[in-house]
Amino acid sequence: MKADIVNPFIEGAVHIAVGEICNMIAGQATTKITSMNTKAKVSVKEICVGKNKPIEHIPENESVVSFPFATTKGKFVMEISYTE
Repeated sequence: MKADIVNPFIEGAVHIAVGEICNMIAGQATTKITSMNTKAKVSVKEICVGKNKPIEHIPENESVVSFPFATTKGKFVMEISYTE
């Protein structure tokens, strides 16, 4: 049986990088929505990292958009939830 070896430095760096990507997307979304004379509050609530980790969406009135990605290092999904 092969054990998963995790390097804490790399794991932390990946988490920080994912957070920065989320912040860049949130910033661009805010800029675009504001340019359309619409008010928006964009924030990153949670970053989930881990294999087969369930993601819970709290409010019933939220819509969710999923963006699946495949890279040479593996697959991941980015989900964005929003309310109108």
